[in-house]
Amino acid sequence: MGQRGPVWGYGTFYALPPGVEMRLDGHARLSAMRYEVQKLRGAACGPIVTASLPRQAGKEKYSARARAVLAVSRYYLGWPLYRVEAYQARLGGPVPEATQWDQSEAGGDCA
Repeated sequence: MGQRGPVWGYGTFYALPPGVEMRLDGHARLSAMRYEVQKLRGAACGPIVTASLPRQAGKEKYSARARAVLAVSRYYLGWPLYRVEAYQARLGGPVPEATQWDQSEAGGDCA
């Protein structure tokens, strides 16, 4: 804070609420790591600058293990996607049915 704006060179930055990024991984069920990244907005020029994620967060939101867990839950255990969605929502890391389908497809495409 107190730094000059990157676009026009004047004005100062003030803090915004942190942005939230999640990375999901597969263990016994899905697990999620929540990252809160600092965001600053320039008072004069208006652009929002977001801090970068730590290196261990990786680039992909869903790991290969998370995709495998979703596919095994659906096709081996026979759990309907809406039940997995409800279960994950209770744990604080909701994963919608459509997203589960998309990630299972992405995992199946690479097999």
